[in-house]
Amino acid sequence: VEYDELYLPSISSMAKQWAEGITQKKEDLWDILCDWIIERLDSVNNLFEESVIDITNLAERALNEQLKFIESDFEEQRQLWHSFEVEKRKVDENRKNLENEFR
Repeated sequence: VEYDELYLPSISSMAKQWAEGITQKKEDLWDILCDWIIERLDSVNNLFEESVIDITNLAERALNEQLKFIESDFEEQRQLWHSFEVEKRKVDENRKNLENEFR
């Protein structure tokens, strides 16, 4: 049976190899990191835009509901005041009739 003995290099040798590898691939690492950051920023930007659209739609729906409520309340108030005016005219007419009868 053949076998090979493997030896680990010394710590200083490994550190030197790692440092050389990092130095040689430093630009590639920065390019990869830059691409990743840009991708993440684009993703966050897209999520933000979608959130703004969702919030805008939600606010618009809430405002439309509020407007409907206000319009409905306005119509009810208008009818109430109209009824009040009709009743007031009747009371005024009755008052005038009573004044005329007592004279």
